[in-house]
Amino acid sequence: MVCCQGMAVPSFVMACELFAAKYRTFAGIIIGNFWAVAMCVFALFAYLVQNWVQLQLIISLLGVLTILLYWYNARYIRLQFTISCRHLKNAIT
Repeated sequence: MVCCQGMAVPSFVMACELFAAKYRTFAGIIIGNFWAVAMCVFALFAYLVQNWVQLQLIISLLGVLTILLYWYNARYIRLQFTISCRHLKNAIT
């Protein structure tokens, strides 16, 4: 759980930076809603599992998936930035 919470702020900032300044408030609201739903699902897992060792294992495995998605997302953002720079160069020349 610590891993997921430690990635919450950078992920929020990265997701908001994908949108134009005009739409960032709306994007932040949507991201906050996803976080609230995730906490409700976590409470459901805690109710159903009831063994803290198994619950911690489930949370840790989900954290590993989050790290993998973070690496993928960072690569995707670099790709989008490269494409936008090419379009900018074409527009300038």
